[in-house]
Amino acid sequence: MPRATTAISLSPSDPTSLGQPTHFERQVTQLIERIKTTPRQPGVDDIRIPSERAFRSRERALREGLEIDRVVFDALIALRAR
Repeated sequence: MPRATTAISLSPSDPTSLGQPTHFERQVTQLIERIKTTPRQPGVDDIRIPSERAFRSRERALREGLEIDRVVFDALIALRAR
């Protein structure tokens, strides 16, 4: 039987049009908490929110730095010298 998937997209151009920012932030936080505590299907380890993986990667890069190939590094240094 195919697995069911659900996707929700909310992209308000001006979140303040939905009310006070603190109220909107609280509602979004509650929605994310409800989504993340949803029972998982077998084989599903984590329920991620859009951009969550990118945020985690950014935090790790800020904390640990980035590993850059030597060829790329040399090319960046050469561009800087221009």
